[in-house]
Amino acid sequence: MFTQSDPEYPTISAPEFAFWLIFVVNIIVIGAAFLASKNIFRLK
Repeated sequence: MFTQSDPEYPTISAPEFAFWLIFVVNIIVIGAAFLASKNIFRLK
């Protein structure tokens, strides 16, 4: 039996995984939108 306290077999719960996935996607989307808006303003 592997317990969650076993450092060699880290487990991640589904809600935790979903939270981090949304967190990373938000950063990428905000970063891309920021760069895009800077490029748009530069072209005008």
